Amino acid sequence: MEICEKERCTACRACMCICPKDSITFQEDEKGFAYPVIGDSCVNCGACLKICPRNTGMALNTNTPEVFAAFSKDKKIRKNSSSGGLFSEVAKYILNQGGVVFAARLNESQKEVIFDCCKTVEELKLFQGSKYIQSNPGVIYRQIKKVLADGIKVLFVGVPCQVDGLKKYLHKDYSNLVTIDIICHGAPSPKLWREYLEKLEASQQAKASSVSFRYKKPNWTRFSLKVDFDNNTTIRNSKFDDPYLIAFLKEISMRENCHSCEYTSTSRTGDITLADFWGYHSYDFKMRNTEKGISLVLVNTEKGKQIFNDIQDSILSTRRTMKEAISGNRSLQMPWKKNDVSDAFWNEYLHGEGMSSALKKYCVPYRFPKKMYMTWFALNHMYLIPKPLLSVRKKLREGGGK
Repeated sequence: MEICEKERCTACRACMCICPKDSITFQEDEKGFAYPVIGDSCVNCGACLKICPRNTGMALNTNTPEVFAAFSKDKKIRKNSSSGGLFSEVAKYILNQGGVVFAARLNESQKEVIFDCCKTVEELKLFQGSKYIQSNPGVIYRQIKKVLADGIKVLFVGVPCQVDGLKKYLHKDYSNLVTIDIICHGAPSPKLWREYLEKLEASQQAKASSVSFRYKKPNWTRFSLKVDFDNNTTIRNSKFDDPYLIAFLKEISMRENCHSCEYTSTSRTGDITLADFWGYHSYDFKMRNTEKGISLVLVNTEKGKQIFNDIQDSILSTRRTMKEAISGNRSLQMPWKKNDVSDAFWNEYLHGEGMSSALKKYCVPYRFPKKMYMTWFALNHMYLIPKPLLSVRKKLREGGGK
């Protein structure tokens, strides 16, 4: 029995969590992406078929989102976050109300991204930052359901397909559940990351102790991959030089269904949507881009609006338009297309000379043209333009768009 077409499966794990016989496991294919496998204990109850979002349709919010740019006033939170630190501020709000947070973190070996429960503000540092590996929710939905049934407030943070999977599993709305969906570029191969990190460990003759996929050096826009090792050495490669980041950012190593993702729209699965506000225009000095990170925030529901209003004392924010949000986040409109070299990359990796050869051949370091740096500088200093001229420019760009 096939739960859904393989090319549409997101590995959200809703089917595994709902199975009354625990007959469903997820196993990696040759590229390292997990897909459901049904065991002999299956009784053909059909629960997995009925819960799969690919079969039942997506649970999307119907409200028109309110769009904001925002960042935390806490400099440490902002520094340790991928963008502006809004996840941490919302998480702190929930934790301070006696709630818990379910989100993704790297495991102890730094080789896998798992879902876990965060119960204290001190633990939040484990969950901060982007993880450019497809995460494994396991059976976390079951744990969330039990916590919700006890009346405890829960914040769940995941990519849109995971938020949708949780909602399908719960099968009803909970007033004590808050969800954040993260705008997703796509899911890179867990196998590729494991083998790449093992290569880095071999080069240092040490084990990785921490990983930052979005280390803000030299800055937020031109971030780096930073790996610390247990012998006090560090490797840091910019996004223009690191082959793993290049494979991801250039759509070479992503899961097949990501290239036809059904969640790439302004109709979102979470109460709040978070992302980097790429292409942000610094229209005023107070909210200027200092390259320390700015979050894009979509407030999708009344529940999300209440929370966003309640954290205003901890953040700086300004209202923006959906047109601006889409211009810097393609995934609000359409999926990222597969790179033309992706198939050749995987063929070299799996059937040729291996990972190192594939990365060397197809993930070549690159540089942005100098014109791009001039554009970034201009966007970051637009507050210097006289306000009457700036107002005219904004109206022309927005074209009346909301």
